[in-house]
Amino acid sequence: MLQQPNPRPLVDASGRPLRLGAELGKGGEGSVYALADQANLVAKLYHHPPGAEKSAKIVAMAKLGTDRLLKLAAWPTSAIHAASRGGPVLGFLMPRISGHKPAFNLYSPKLRLQEFPSAGWAFLIHAAANAARAFAVIHESGHVIGDVNHGNLVVAPDATVKLIDCDSFQVSANGQRWFCDVGVSTHQPPEFQRLTSYKQILRTPNHDNFGLAVIVFQLLFMARHPFSGRYLGAGDMPIERAIKEYRFAYGANALALQMKPPPGSLSLNGVTRNLALLFERAFAPEGSREGARPKPEVWIAALGELAQALRKCAANPGHEYLAVTGKCPWCEIEATGGFMLFPVVFLPGAGPQPGGIDIAVLWQEMRAIPDPGAAPPLPPPAALKATKAKAAPQTPPARRPRKRMAIALALTTVVIIPVAKLVGPLSTVADAIFWPSAVAILILLSWAAMPPVAKKRGKAELEQAALKARERCTAIEQQWKIEAGNEEFVQRRLALEKLKADYDRLPHERLRRLLDLETNRDGAQLTAFLDRCPLDGANIKGVGDAKITVLQSYGIATAADIVDQRVLAVPGIGPIMLKRLKVWRRQKEARFVFDPKKGVSAIDKQTVEQRMLTERARLERALSEGVAQLAAFSKKILARRQALERDARSAAEALLTAQADLRALV
Repeated sequence: MLQQPNPRPLVDASGRPLRLGAELGKGGEGSVYALADQANLVAKLYHHPPGAEKSAKIVAMAKLGTDRLLKLAAWPTSAIHAASRGGPVLGFLMPRISGHKPAFNLYSPKLRLQEFPSAGWAFLIHAAANAARAFAVIHESGHVIGDVNHGNLVVAPDATVKLIDCDSFQVSANGQRWFCDVGVSTHQPPEFQRLTSYKQILRTPNHDNFGLAVIVFQLLFMARHPFSGRYLGAGDMPIERAIKEYRFAYGANALALQMKPPPGSLSLNGVTRNLALLFERAFAPEGSREGARPKPEVWIAALGELAQALRKCAANPGHEYLAVTGKCPWCEIEATGGFMLFPVVFLPGAGPQPGGIDIAVLWQEMRAIPDPGAAPPLPPPAALKATKAKAAPQTPPARRPRKRMAIALALTTVVIIPVAKLVGPLSTVADAIFWPSAVAILILLSWAAMPPVAKKRGKAELEQAALKARERCTAIEQQWKIEAGNEEFVQRRLALEKLKADYDRLPHERLRRLLDLETNRDGAQLTAFLDRCPLDGANIKGVGDAKITVLQSYGIATAADIVDQRVLAVPGIGPIMLKRLKVWRRQKEARFVFDPKKGVSAIDKQTVEQRMLTERARLERALSEGVAQLAAFSKKILARRQALERDARSAAEALLTAQADLRALV
């Protein structure tokens, strides 16, 4: 047994003596000890005796404890007094919480694989709903958490959630209120981002509900913070400012706010529409109105809806995703990010996986797709001459009827009218009547001999029509050369053959990577050691909670992730901060000791298997989509040839018609 930290005797509120056991943990405010004779309780002793207000708060909280509160929180059950009952308060007793781990260890992918190795997305959704249930009980009891952050939530292997550090909560009883004087800026609402101190600030459940929305988001979106993204404007965008200005990086209005999510992030389309709208409500300016943010009960229902709408990925059943999206987003995120989000459920084998793709059958389908071949010569306009020759007599040129009409007019003027006057039946008609009538008839015949103005086509107009028809023929010839050939078909088929070769090499690549693990055990052990050194809670000069949250949003969660290129790609992180992070990493590296007797870790092997499985799934999707596209493209080329031949015939006929009309003018 360790020496009791306080020389004076310690008693609980009833005066019962307390015997402290081993120190279980230590923080900035106090230390937690086991009790030698009460296994279900622990004692928290402050480093410095609390003042009168804090002491009164502890005494009041012990009296306010209910079964529901004690079931889900490390709620004070009794004040710890010095020497005797009623003596100075030095700390308090609370339920012992064992088997639980910080929430960050769950939603950070690397730490989750270590601490919750079998947890899938459904587990995270369940944990998020349980976190909301814990918030609901606190609020129903008339209290406010205040200092919401992932450090005061712990998660069990069954996804149940409990709250710790309850002595910082805002507590109300019998008309008296004890405030929460602390807060982590990354989980505080926009209306608090301007504060320099939280002392005597009245908190409401609506303020808590902002922090709850952040925690739910981080659990569902792989440690991404909703306000940590890439700022598209000038300068940096600290996360506190982004929160203050409501710059939700994943929202429908994100681009208008000059924000984009970090690369490799799940989008809001990856959750149900109802859940996406809850995030929009929680992070919008309207949420600052009292009671406007979604309450815990609303989150519980929406998360339950999401859990019921999941489907297992055919390529990797370790992936669960929203069924209506039709495509697993985790496969793509893992492939582009090069890291594992969830554990491998099965290993790739030689044959098709359940619900997967049979590549052998698929490849037979690819071989059966007909090659359209090189484009045949496009028929020239002259090939359509016979068709045009038959059609021409049906529409005689306009000049011929005009010529016959002119001859008839001349004969009427020179022969018919004079003869009719001299010897014909009109000889008896008086000149005063005959000649005006004859002139009128001649004028009428002259008008009839002239075509209507609307039907007259001049030479310039016909030449323009012929030019346009010729240009159209030339354009179709160019389209034929570009679109009727099989060059792109051949290139697509070659690309598929390369993908197939990559697919066939996967078994050899898998063996090579596993062999590399054996030959590079020292490097693998170092990486595994550094992966057990999380940034969360690290004491690094100039790198506070906000910067660590931003780093986590970009997948930098442990000492192993401190790599120059990756760190400098994070917005707001420059060379000075990188230097401090590297100093911290080197301090951790100095504690590493290689164990030659230790084999390759199961996590390293699982990582290789996961990456190979992800690559296999990617290649299978690419091959499946590529074969379907190749078949469609083969049909498209043949259909395009037919369409271009029709266009060419139409253009040739228009050209021949224009040329014939021009010749008719001569």
